[in-house]
Amino acid sequence: MINSERYRGFGEFHAIGEDVDSIPIVNMIEIVRERKLVLHPHTDLECMRIFLQ
Repeated sequence: MINSERYRGFGEFHAIGEDVDSIPIVNMIEIVRERKLVLHPHTDLECMRIFLQ
């Protein structure tokens, strides 16, 4: 399903602090960056800092 061209974003998921280092989230971030998608996380400041690195 993610291989479809119709997706513009990856959104509304929850990640707190070090959750961002989990394999599923790392894989999701990789897909988001590769495809230049919009990311819509519900997160804390620590996690957001990691996302923005």
